[in-house]
Amino acid sequence: EVEGAEAGTAYVVCVCGQKMYPLSAEKPIMERVSGDLQFYQIISIDGDTLYFQAKTADGTLYDSFTLIKSSDRTNRIINTIPDSENIK
Repeated sequence: EVEGAEAGTAYVVCVCGQKMYPLSAEKPIMERVSGDLQFYQIISIDGDTLYFQAKTADGTLYDSFTLIKSSDRTNRIINTIPDSENIK
């Protein structure tokens, strides 16, 4: 589970095309940031659970999480970020 995460909307931003811009030198506000890579996403829903995966164009898993909706409106996000040191 994400420690210290604030309640609110979770955003996913991704580039699917060839045109890419350089990353800002500022510290990113996102947990995962990458440049010069193309991604596609796989999103599935089973009841109150959403599963998200971002993969590189060659199919390597880059990012993933599970979002569980609860009846008290306090949703839970579980990061399942893979080790991606070898992804450039």
